[in-house]
Amino acid sequence: MNLIIKNTIFLYTRQLVVLLVSLYTTRIVISALGQSDYGLFGAVGGVVLMFTFMTGSLSNATSRFLSYAMGKKRNTDMADLADNYSAELVFRTSWKIHLYMALGVIVIGTVVGLYMVNYWLEIPFDRLFACQIVLGIVIFRTVISTRQIPLFALNIANERMGIYALVGLIDAFGNLFIALAIQQAEMDRLILYAALGLLVNFAVFGTLIFSCRRFKEFQIRGEVDYNLLKQMSKYTIWTLTASLGATLRTNGVVVLVQKYFGSLATAPVVISQKICNSVNSFTQNFATASNPQIIKQWAGGNVSESHQLVCMASRLTWTLLTVLCLPLFLEADFVMRLWLKGEYTTESVLYTRIMLITCMIDAFSFSASAAIQATGHVAKYNLTCSGIIIISVPIAWVLYELGYPVETAMWCICGGTAAAQIARITFLRNLTGFRLRDYIRQIIVPCGIQLLLGATLPVLLFMYMESNTINSLIILAASGLSTLAFGWPVIRPWLKK
Repeated sequence: MNLIIKNTIFLYTRQLVVLLVSLYTTRIVISALGQSDYGLFGAVGGVVLMFTFMTGSLSNATSRFLSYAMGKKRNTDMADLADNYSAELVFRTSWKIHLYMALGVIVIGTVVGLYMVNYWLEIPFDRLFACQIVLGIVIFRTVISTRQIPLFALNIANERMGIYALVGLIDAFGNLFIALAIQQAEMDRLILYAALGLLVNFAVFGTLIFSCRRFKEFQIRGEVDYNLLKQMSKYTIWTLTASLGATLRTNGVVVLVQKYFGSLATAPVVISQKICNSVNSFTQNFATASNPQIIKQWAGGNVSESHQLVCMASRLTWTLLTVLCLPLFLEADFVMRLWLKGEYTTESVLYTRIMLITCMIDAFSFSASAAIQATGHVAKYNLTCSGIIIISVPIAWVLYELGYPVETAMWCICGGTAAAQIARITFLRNLTGFRLRDYIRQIIVPCGIQLLLGATLPVLLFMYMESNTINSLIILAASGLSTLAFGWPVIRPWLKK
């Protein structure tokens, strides 16, 4: 438990630095590229990322099997089980799987990506060539990112978060350098922005390779166990739908908006999603610290301890998230004007608030998913939850055809996320034995009370204070401090344990 808290504080601090740098970088990039080219980059990148959803599934499979193998190894009573494979074998198998996955990204990304860029997205003719070049660069960057997945998973399974934090800082400051560089460029800035990003990908990949050499599980040569390959492939196939749902939830919306409303309307959507992704990174950082322990405890037969970790992770995740989301939600207009200045639009404020609501609804999903994945019975779970999320995108597509506004898709995603969370809690009960009554009593009720009490004063200030810089800063501070103060009693009992 102490290791989880230590890693959480470490990653939370790192993410705060990354968030500030990333927000400043985004402002510079939008200023250098302009709203139109920034929207085009988001749309073209979204095309490629929609067809790399399998990499997310493989990442989940690798992390789950590595953590499970390590947890089982510590429990000698389970050494006689048929699936008692070594962590070294898991990594070696995963490394080779990702090689073939990278080749698939090249083929699918090129064929489908070129079709969508040339014929479907309705890109202005004078920017078509630049978008084609950017597509090729983004595909290559995605290949490198695919090869990084086993390396990330190995660090996470060993609960060594230092390198995880380091590569995040390399990525953040590397992109800041790129943003400053393209401001002075005379050539096509869209192409240069994509190309320089490739150098950052190489730097991250090299750092991960160097760091993983210290782990005894880092073995890329040798034979692959085909029984393990079959298990991982089966697990991956059933988690494909989960990754597909998450991908369509973000990149699918960007592509739809580009199709129906153009690049100028796409830019505010990309901005709102960037804020949501930055906020979610805090949640994911804690999940990165806690999920391996949830899986290891389950693998070791410690069901009660696994359930306790789910409670602790959910409460702490919610508290940390409300400290960020409530201030941003109330003062989204002020934050946008301060952040983007001349590139600020009122649409981005509305989109950001909708996405923040979605982030809050999704806050409990990470720890619950880890417990469910530990059981290995993920077929119906992923089909159900991802199916609920995926259906929101076709619904938005139909509504766009009927003439509904841009924000319609984001409301559809918000509703789909809420429905998926209800289904997730049901599967947590059925697969792990976590009683619904306990989940509501130990997680939902305390977290709901914390939000209600923590939001009362900031909302009253927001409603009755005039809109100016000083008052906005007061509301931001009051929101963060109030949610943190009322959140402490929610997480304190679990920190003692």
